Amino acid sequence: MTGSLRTNDNAVTEVELKLQLDESAAKAVHDWVVSRGGRRERLRARYFDTSGLSLAESGMALRLRYERGRWVQTLKAALPGAITRFEHEVIVQRGQPDMPPSLDPARHQGTEAAPLLMRALERAGPEGLINHFETDIRRTAVRFRSRRGEVEVCLDSGIIAAPGRHPLPVCEIEVELAKGSPLAVTDVARQVIRGHPCWVDLASKAERGHRLAAGRGQSGAAKARSVSIDAQADSLAAARLVTHECRRQLLANLASIASGTSDDPEYVHQARVAVRRLRTAIRLFDVDPLRNLDEPARALARALGLTRERDVLLESVAPALALAGAPTTDLAALANAGDARSVVRSRDSQVFVVDLLAGELTLARSAAPVMAPAGPQLVARLSQWHRQVRRDSKLFSTLDDERRHRLRRRMKRLRYGIEFCRALCSDKRYRRYLQELSEAQEALGRYNDLIEALASYRAQIESDPRAWFAVGWLTAEAKAQSLRCETALSALRNLKAPWKNRYLAPQAVAPHPAGMADAASDLAPTAAPATAAGAPADHSAREPVKPT
Repeated sequence: MTGSLRTNDNAVTEVELKLQLDESAAKAVHDWVVSRGGRRERLRARYFDTSGLSLAESGMALRLRYERGRWVQTLKAALPGAITRFEHEVIVQRGQPDMPPSLDPARHQGTEAAPLLMRALERAGPEGLINHFETDIRRTAVRFRSRRGEVEVCLDSGIIAAPGRHPLPVCEIEVELAKGSPLAVTDVARQVIRGHPCWVDLASKAERGHRLAAGRGQSGAAKARSVSIDAQADSLAAARLVTHECRRQLLANLASIASGTSDDPEYVHQARVAVRRLRTAIRLFDVDPLRNLDEPARALARALGLTRERDVLLESVAPALALAGAPTTDLAALANAGDARSVVRSRDSQVFVVDLLAGELTLARSAAPVMAPAGPQLVARLSQWHRQVRRDSKLFSTLDDERRHRLRRRMKRLRYGIEFCRALCSDKRYRRYLQELSEAQEALGRYNDLIEALASYRAQIESDPRAWFAVGWLTAEAKAQSLRCETALSALRNLKAPWKNRYLAPQAVAPHPAGMADAASDLAPTAAPATAAGAPADHSAREPVKPT
């Protein structure tokens, strides 16, 4: 089933959002879909690639699938958007599920993705295409309408199977555009999330199948990739580029946390990095589709921060205390700090994820007239952040711990903003400034870890007097670390800002493009404050959707 953004007679831009759920929740979803007239079908597919996975490396998937008594060959290819893909289908023949036709890449000649497919096959040489894995899916589907279009909601249950591997269960909901605006997909996805315990995971069956066939489990934590705007880009173009990268890192890590297959704290750390980078982009570029995302992003960061503090205490501070000869202290109380999986799976966190995807869609579809380069506007904002950091660093010895922590957050924001705007900076000053900024940030990070640990142990004194040793040791360590912070900050504030002088010249900033307000209005309204539990509050429009 394909979306409705047609590119030629047989090809479309597929708009689809995948939601994962535990098998224990599948029955309720199945009953919900069936009660609204859902239809059932079985889908059996075989996925092909070269032995070196040339297609997958190029962002493509090629399959033969048996559906409704016929074999269909499909080519999919990645597009810049998070939930959009090129898709071209060819009905090959009617037949039986155990008698597949031959695969023929030439069936996709003349499509937009054909050149990419041919290049991938040429790189692989004469080795040809082989069947890497298969899927066997029971699908129950129903169509819904929202004010922006018509969407098909599918519950897929089944397996992905690869030779020599234990089958991988599939239990997911696909929300796919049938016709209308791509934002209809995010409208309906919000309603599904409100009614059922599920979470966004953008990984396709093809991606998971290739991991299974290769014997790889869950992918490692997604780290930030270098991204720098074009010096001549306007604010919209710059925001698109940076938001895309921030979203990629954030959603990959959130999906891994939600799956619960790994307890590695690196996923939480990288998710928090991604949120901070996203919030920096929101404030730096200040474009309409993203403004309403800052508060829910902050709430998510705060909730994840509680779990991160626990991990630092248990994995870094507690071992150091043990080496210092501290008596064993009961840290069971820290278990109440929060569970990252529950935070990420919460309805409010997942609605925020969908709102982020909707914001990215809105950015992509905003047709702007020519705007002035954003360089002077961005440097003006960075200069303001730079002055705040210099001012607070001079006063560091007089700041209380809360304001020192605020300084550290401002330093992170400044660092990410400068990284996004590297094209506006002098290379030599950029490298020197980021080096000193990173060293100061690391020093303040260590200080903050000690202060948070100190608060945790102080809270235990009444119930466990052994915590006094930790309080004394941590107090001494924090004092010494404070002096190291002052040294690092002194080196930083003596540096000249890294951006080029020509971007400091005043220049009129073009207004937001016509139609931007209308595009931004497609997003949910501003978020409510965080809930008492620390998770982001539900902040999207509660528009009902109706089955067709």
